[in-house]
Amino acid sequence: MKTDIKLDANINTGEGEMRVMPHFEKMNTLWQLDVLGDWIHDLQELYNEKVDDWERELEAFEGRSDADIQ
Repeated sequence: MKTDIKLDANINTGEGEMRVMPHFEKMNTLWQLDVLGDWIHDLQELYNEKVDDWERELEAFEGRSDADIQ
């Protein structure tokens, strides 16, 4: 099945947006809720992974900065 919601990202600004396609609105509400729940779960997991990556990068940067100062 084709994607019924599109996630777009502006590479220059780092901003994102979501577009709901007409086909999604034609599906029954229970189906929409089930799919949305799955997507939200997957996006939250990906977000949490990227937060962990960012924290590791920040820690590595801070460690290098402290060593450079001394």
